Amino acid sequence: MKEHQRLAYVDNLKGLTIIFVVFYHVIAHFFLLQMYPEMDYGFRKIIEVFSLTAMNMFVVLSGLVFAMAYCNENQVLEKNRFKRQVLNIIGVYVFFSLLWWGLKMYLPGYFMPYDVVSIQSIYSFLLVPLPLCHMWFMHMLLLVYLVAGIDCIRRLAIKYGYIVLIGMPIIVPVIFQHLTGDSWLALRNLTFFLGFFTTGMFYYYHQDKIIFSPVAATICFILSTLLFVLVENKTSWMNMLISEGWSIGILIFFAKGFLHFSCLEYVGVKCLDIYIGHFFVVALICEALYSKWANYGIYIIIVATILCTILPLLFSYILKKISLYTWLFKPGNAYLAKRR
Repeated sequence: MKEHQRLAYVDNLKGLTIIFVVFYHVIAHFFLLQMYPEMDYGFRKIIEVFSLTAMNMFVVLSGLVFAMAYCNENQVLEKNRFKRQVLNIIGVYVFFSLLWWGLKMYLPGYFMPYDVVSIQSIYSFLLVPLPLCHMWFMHMLLLVYLVAGIDCIRRLAIKYGYIVLIGMPIIVPVIFQHLTGDSWLALRNLTFFLGFFTTGMFYYYHQDKIIFSPVAATICFILSTLLFVLVENKTSWMNMLISEGWSIGILIFFAKGFLHFSCLEYVGVKCLDIYIGHFFVVALICEALYSKWANYGIYIIIVATILCTILPLLFSYILKKISLYTWLFKPGNAYLAKRR
């Protein structure tokens, strides 16, 4: 695949997913600080739904893009592009983790008051390594990329992806039960999300198979929704099944053209900028709006979501104007270009 080629439905779905992620974090902020206790039940349900879909959908799309952009039609890794992307992920992860830690240490009241950091946090980040705040996603993505970069594992995952889909609800809860504590966080995240990443790769190479037909997608989505609605106290394997069903269903609905929102494509292209940046402003925006218009709960949530989506885009636009964007968001590209 050439660098400039993109799939519209992937960007479209990434745009919708990142808005869901921002909305989820806005809701979580109001919920954790008990700003609207009368909305607690609604907040809990929204958090439950989005915790089973938003980031998992992102990882499915990451697997699809990995197969599309970093492997050829014979499933062979394009090593130079892969190396550059790994360096991009490492650079973004390290820089923005340290930036978050520094801001939280010296301006604790302005950034997510319930997310506490200390000197010990930076030791854990460097030595365990234990990711900080929302940068857990970049940490997990790096691990998944490194595993998917191993030729035999990648080929097995692409060939037998359906076995991973069936096995995830069985294997993951067992691992989570036995591997507890911060020192096992990386392995738990890798185990959990590698299945969703594999689903994206498997879909890219086998999207014409019956398992990915619109009928199958509809059945997956309906059964998952029924399980979510009808079972109050869901077990870990039930949550895995629901997440798989929703992720596969939504992916196919977009891929087959049943759902499409052209206005979201630009947002999807910029989803990394929004994901990295929104966490730095969500607490400030939510609390500023709440302090002035506390009685307009639902409107504040909507406005906060819009602002937390737009401000990171404005920030990245400014960075491009002063020629810093590539060094901060695509440092691997910048470093390798400078070496030429």
